[in-house]
Amino acid sequence: MPESVTGVQRVLAWPRAYNFVQDALGSVAARRRLVAEHIRPEPGCRLLDIGCGPGHILEALPADLRYVGFDASPAYVEAARHRWSDRGEFHCTTVEQADFGERRFDVVLATGILHHLDDAASDSLLALAARALAPGGRFIATDATYIRDQPRVARWLIDRDRGEHIRPAGGYADLAKPWFESVGLTVRGDFLRLPYTHAVLECAEPRVSRAS
Repeated sequence: MPESVTGVQRVLAWPRAYNFVQDALGSVAARRRLVAEHIRPEPGCRLLDIGCGPGHILEALPADLRYVGFDASPAYVEAARHRWSDRGEFHCTTVEQADFGERRFDVVLATGILHHLDDAASDSLLALAARALAPGGRFIATDATYIRDQPRVARWLIDRDRGEHIRPAGGYADLAKPWFESVGLTVRGDFLRLPYTHAVLECAEPRVSRAS
């Protein structure tokens, strides 16, 4: 389901404003931690980035990685192509329309996407991820989450996130379990400078009968 659009959301749809907010929160260090501790790309890794935004994850990825990203925002895709055209390819499309033919990827990534999607749209994303993975590949997702005994500041900030489908940490794992045999969940409170809580999914072994 589409989300409502507030004035703040319209501002953050502008790549420069989005970049400023991300940098202020400490997202550069967060991306490096995500890459080093969860994505762990091998040399020559083929990576598909769902909802790539302006392509900032490339700051933390090795140069020999084969990168493909897509996003539904023309402004974000234009910004990504302007800065990163020598590092990968970028497509303006939606999860439902994305088609990469017979191409398969070692890592499929969705950073901060699932908490913007209802369960039906999340299923579409997970189906795409499962189909796109090469044998032995992994799906990695990270999203804002609610947990028990969460710091008040973290909950206050997350309550004001643009996403309208923020789930308890286990809720993201429940979304993934029908699509993957192996579903790992890590809760992180150390990605950003401010108190904030992220759920990180690491999934493997797609359920072929569902993904095909």
